[in-house]
Amino acid sequence: MRTTIRRYGSLTLVALLGAGSMFNALAKSHKISARSVVSITAKTTKGTSQGTGFIWSRADYAVTALHVVAGARKITVYSEYKKASSGASVVAVVREADLALLKLETDLGLVPVTASATNPNSSEEYFIWGYPRDVATMQGDPIRFSMSLGQNPTLKNIFKSASQFKKILGEQGYPSLNAKILRISSTIQPGHSGAPIFNRKGRLVGIGDGGLRQGIARINWAIPASVYLPGLPVSREKIPQKASVHGSLLSHKVEGQTTVKTEGEAVLEKVWTTSLTEVLSTADASLLDIFNELNEKAMQEAGKGFENAMIDVYEDDQTGATIAVPRGFAITYDADSRLLKTHFDDHGRIDMAIQIVMNDTWEQGMQAMADFERKMIGAGRWLVDPEIPDMREAYPEDPSLLVTKFRYTADADDNAIDEMNLTLTVDRNDFLGTAVVARQVDSFDDNAWYQFYLMHFCAELADFTID
Repeated sequence: MRTTIRRYGSLTLVALLGAGSMFNALAKSHKISARSVVSITAKTTKGTSQGTGFIWSRADYAVTALHVVAGARKITVYSEYKKASSGASVVAVVREADLALLKLETDLGLVPVTASATNPNSSEEYFIWGYPRDVATMQGDPIRFSMSLGQNPTLKNIFKSASQFKKILGEQGYPSLNAKILRISSTIQPGHSGAPIFNRKGRLVGIGDGGLRQGIARINWAIPASVYLPGLPVSREKIPQKASVHGSLLSHKVEGQTTVKTEGEAVLEKVWTTSLTEVLSTADASLLDIFNELNEKAMQEAGKGFENAMIDVYEDDQTGATIAVPRGFAITYDADSRLLKTHFDDHGRIDMAIQIVMNDTWEQGMQAMADFERKMIGAGRWLVDPEIPDMREAYPEDPSLLVTKFRYTADADDNAIDEMNLTLTVDRNDFLGTAVVARQVDSFDDNAWYQFYLMHFCAELADFTID
């Protein structure tokens, strides 16, 4: 936007300068509140759980997520700002909201944060401060709320059914499916559990929770501070004595820390190395159907299935999109085409192309989808198989759109030479596209077919954050 410069009297100029100083102070106030943020380390019978917390209500009280400290034999609270630590114990919990109140053995000299109500459908900018993935130095990240049709979203807005909720969290009983939440469209990482979410004035509006997965997609939410914190100190609910299932789900192994710089300042980071068996344990029914179909084809073409295959999961730090590739496959970014790429090259060639585009409007997301499809399919070379129709699933309430397409090239006898599977997603405004292209399929051996179906399923796993 072009600015028109006008002349002002000296008094007006001083007033404007003062307003600018106030704005700068306001923009930094969440950083001041971050001084009251602490890291939480809890040792349980299942190992060590890491999370974030904050000083609240009084100087010797800290709040964190219950699943971080449930069943802990020892809890350590550390202040990076004061370079000091204290032992702690759980003195109260609110199971519905997955919250725990800790009593510190030593006052760390931190100022309690102040909570404030917020609109779950707010479009304002917020900041989450904490220790994602157990980083050594606390970091603050901007986050966005997702819109809901209702004014008071609950976990029922995220999980399709009580059985799905139970499949992921088991019988532990916290949080509750009725818990009021803030829907978070940005990513919440392991280690963000219990992390404070501040508005620009430095007021506490939410507490990071979620961070679970359905398949490889992150499930994100936060707890509204003004709803549950007032009742936490006086709660008489039973304190869990067993370690949380939730906590163990967040302890994901990563083989070889890898980051890939993409568009602008965006970074794609490897966050998880796992087996498909573990991924499928939390997958929904539609993903299980796709797996069964592709696994059966792998058995027919390659003589073996891929249910025990290992994959690497990457996450985009701006959109929260997650993608998967077979373990050890390197991902590179091609700035000219704006595509992430990996490939398998032995007895034929298999290329996998991925694009993640953050947009401001639905129309931009749809345009990104059209551009990606045009880039991959081009003009006239690829054929449509009438026996494999295009699939289109629209969810206007989100809004989101999922499109899958199969294309092939053929010789004079209509025998396939190359095959392409496209998966295209627009989630609200953002776009995620994957294409798996098998070239010279007539030269494929068993291993090439195995890798093709595995890469195809990896492409089907790609998804945005579930919120």
